[in-house]
Amino acid sequence: MTAIRAWALRSSAGWLFGGLCVIVAAVIVSRSGWQWQGQWAVSWGAGTSIVLSPLLAGVVAFDVHRFLTPGLRLLTASAQRGARSVVALVVVLTVAAAVPWFAGMSTTSVRAAATGAPPLMTTWLVYVALGVAVLGAAASVGLLVGTLVPHLLAGPAAAALVYVGPILVLPLGLQGILSVGGATGPTYGMVPNPTVVAATIAVNLSLMVLCSVAALGRLGLRPSSGKALPIALVIVLAVSLVALVGSDPRTHSLTGTTDVVCTGTSPETCGPTDASAVLEVASRDLEDASSRLTAAGFTFPDEYALDAPTMPADETRGLLFVDPTTLQGDHMSEWDRGLTLATPAACPEFYGDAVPVELLDAQAALSLWFVAALSTSEDIAPTDPDTVAAVSTLDALRACDSSALPDWDYATR
Repeated sequence: MTAIRAWALRSSAGWLFGGLCVIVAAVIVSRSGWQWQGQWAVSWGAGTSIVLSPLLAGVVAFDVHRFLTPGLRLLTASAQRGARSVVALVVVLTVAAAVPWFAGMSTTSVRAAATGAPPLMTTWLVYVALGVAVLGAAASVGLLVGTLVPHLLAGPAAAALVYVGPILVLPLGLQGILSVGGATGPTYGMVPNPTVVAATIAVNLSLMVLCSVAALGRLGLRPSSGKALPIALVIVLAVSLVALVGSDPRTHSLTGTTDVVCTGTSPETCGPTDASAVLEVASRDLEDASSRLTAAGFTFPDEYALDAPTMPADETRGLLFVDPTTLQGDHMSEWDRGLTLATPAACPEFYGDAVPVELLDAQAALSLWFVAALSTSEDIAPTDPDTVAAVSTLDALRACDSSALPDWDYATR
């Protein structure tokens, strides 16, 4: 504990902690929409590791290099554990980085809960485990580089290695090495893949121990288990890498669930359970819009299903389009609302090999008309030629019948 207290005062931990707090706050507020889904919020908060890991590795390498200079060696020569105090230095710096990271992820999780997104404690704990492994691995890489590079460039070299390394292995299908999270969009109906999560944690922990053993060996400290520990860790690392490379690239770290929730009554909006906050917003807006349009002769489906990978297509239900990043307060954007109303059925043609040009053109025209019609407080005249054409277009889209589409040039005016 004495060494840890000493390094907390003498190392760069204070500067690292303050700088990372600012960076975490800046990253979190740089994007909106994540507060509407728990999984996305946790991932976005954890994603600051993409920046924190390289900085942590660089600062560790820099301070370790400073510790190994001849002048500082003389100052620490009387330490009871000698070179072991380097471990205390790494621990202090890792904690200085882990606290802002943990605070950032907790902040996004609390914000999502306040918005109404269902809490995901299991997912949160998974990301905590991933974050601990990732930050530990990054610090160990910095420790090793600091012992190998006898120059002030040890810091930049370690930071560059931790930042560029994960990018270079992406073509191999490897994700989650020295970084975690960072989803830039909603992941409705998706949860962490247990197999991939376990392999990712194993890879990062193996990397952490291997780098630590190598670095301490450079400092004259040999593990009591001799060569057995490094060999075992190499095996774990190899098996984990094979597991990661062999993962399904379509889901990789996430896998789909079948849990579905529906909200509202007229219409009903359905989607994955973790989309309930967005579904409630959509249900209210669609109910208000459809009540105005029904009086003008429009007929809408009783149910809309969120356009998400885990939701099966169904011709009897409309498709719900809602982008959390475009939510205006507690309301859908005008375009999302118009596009949803203009998609009264999940037509098989939308998912076929051939592009249904006529249906898509009609959908676009009807969306534009809905946006314009709902943007004013005036009553919609049922006998207006555009209204009549819009009603016919909606009926044809609901039947997925391109031959029934009227000759309507609204989109080209």
